[in-house]
Amino acid sequence: MKKIIVSISLLIGIGVVGVAPALGQSSGYWVTESDIHTKQYTIVHFYNDANVQIYEEKLDGVFLNLKRKKTVQQLNAALDKVMQNWISNRGLSGEEHWVAAMMK
Repeated sequence: MKKIIVSISLLIGIGVVGVAPALGQSSGYWVTESDIHTKQYTIVHFYNDANVQIYEEKLDGVFLNLKRKKTVQQLNAALDKVMQNWISNRGLSGEEHWVAAMMK
């Protein structure tokens, strides 16, 4: 009986580990970099699930308040656009200005 339970547990565990996200379902994350004293710029870095930087954008004259829910939603929307473009093109040209477009 103990062998059966262990076998079933292993099969379920292997099945869960073997499931990969569907194309377009991969998420990434963003990181902001700012000078908190002068508040003259913000750099937003976007990374994929493999922790590889896929896009970076510098916003001159902008300081993002990450305590605002709207700002976080805008960055998440920009992340979705960047990830969609990255998945479909396997690269970005660097000319897009995704974050600036979302902040307008």
